[in-house]
Amino acid sequence: MEGFKYIVSPAPPPAIAFGTTLHRVTLPLSGPALSSFMRAVQGDANRSPGPAACVDGRNYLIKKTPSPYGYGPMVSNVPRSRPLQKQKYGTDFVICEPKLVKPHAKPFNSGIERDVQEQFLTPPPNMYDYHKPTPRFEISCAFGTRRKIHHPVALICSPYSSAVCCRCGETPIGDYWHSFKTNSDRCRPCLNKIKSHLNCVITQYRRLKILRLLSDYKKIRHCSFCHDHHGTSVGMKTVPTKELKLKFVRETYLSLYM
Repeated sequence: MEGFKYIVSPAPPPAIAFGTTLHRVTLPLSGPALSSFMRAVQGDANRSPGPAACVDGRNYLIKKTPSPYGYGPMVSNVPRSRPLQKQKYGTDFVICEPKLVKPHAKPFNSGIERDVQEQFLTPPPNMYDYHKPTPRFEISCAFGTRRKIHHPVALICSPYSSAVCCRCGETPIGDYWHSFKTNSDRCRPCLNKIKSHLNCVITQYRRLKILRLLSDYKKIRHCSFCHDHHGTSVGMKTVPTKELKLKFVRETYLSLYM
């Protein structure tokens, strides 16, 4: 027995599916060997039978029927559909008799006349041109100095207003339009009449001529609403500077939507 080495070789592991040699871990499905954690993770075994759990071995194609059409005897006396089942729902179980309510002679038992609702004149949001960009102020600023908003109406400071409408020959009241190219003035009613021609059926040449004429005119305002010159070139303020500034800011904002 000398020189003999007794070596016990383990049995080769059996081949397992999917080409792996790892031992498959089998756990109990039920019984006292399950811990609380295992039972919570595993859940109930066979919660519901699968589609092939119940197999009906009968063949209904071989079943013999007394009629070649598949009907049995006395089929003419059998109703074609089940009888309608009348079940009680909702108020069918109310056993008390409802009390009749006498209607009022006036709505809500009140004889006061209704107030006339005021007409809502604010246009809805879809009345605005949403596809157009939001207008912005024209602001000039220079290297950290105070910003200045450009007023849409040019202000002319002179002792007297020498503006005369070239169409009607009258002195304009309030703001008017002035053409620096032809040095002519037009009042607002006369210029609005020219603008109204654009809504009429006119030729393209006539339309371009009117648009070219309107592009030369700028809105002008005389300083008589805030200055008093007393016939001289020196003007004295009749409106406080703070109030005048707020007036210009308000007019500039409203001019964006006019």
